[in-house]
Amino acid sequence: MWYCICPICKREYKTTPRVCACGFEGLVSKAAFEPYESDAEGREELFRIFKFAKRVLYGQQPYEKSELNVYRDEKETLVQDVFDRRGLALVDLVATPPTMADTGLLAMQAEKRALILNTNRAMPDLLDECSAEILMFGADFSGFEHDYVSAYARPLRYVVVHGDNPHFVSEDNVMFDRKMTKLYLYAGGKPEEEYRVPKTVKVLQRGSFACAHHLKRLYLPRGTRYDDAFFYSNPAMEIIYYD
Repeated sequence: MWYCICPICKREYKTTPRVCACGFEGLVSKAAFEPYESDAEGREELFRIFKFAKRVLYGQQPYEKSELNVYRDEKETLVQDVFDRRGLALVDLVATPPTMADTGLLAMQAEKRALILNTNRAMPDLLDECSAEILMFGADFSGFEHDYVSAYARPLRYVVVHGDNPHFVSEDNVMFDRKMTKLYLYAGGKPEEEYRVPKTVKVLQRGSFACAHHLKRLYLPRGTRYDDAFFYSNPAMEIIYYD
């Protein structure tokens, strides 16, 4: 009989320790890992995982890198799969020649709740059919291979960019270029029904709001450029321009 299980490393305990062996804090009874009785309990558990992953991102929490399936040629190092039974996958493989995270990186790892990605580049559909709810980009991440970013990011609730990244920033779980003139990715699972795009933004990346399934009203600076595909999965969303 087990009483407690860690949502990160899946260790089982017959008691309820304050801190798991992997470093995850805030463990409670086994009920915390069973289907949630309410949305509030689910949000609280996910937020604890988010805080843990952020400490890992900034090197404040020791965490072993995930096992990777890697293909190398003269031009690049390609991360094709991640083998990790834990709830958090840590992909940290920046190299010369450059690395790239491949399509469907976590597609076969449905139990993943969080991903920390630090490669040079990534295919925009690296989360193809994945249930990851937390996506974090390391300081060395430099860009997406294509311009269509978030068509596969429906479950995402948290999006974070390392503060030392020279190319991107994140604010309120939205990803921008460093100067905040281009919006790349809006976390599709953000619960808010409206969002005001900052005045500095001039371009919405193709697909940036494709999975914003809670969003009902989007406030855009007048003159912002976008194409229809950026909200294709939510055609009822109202767009309101402001000066």
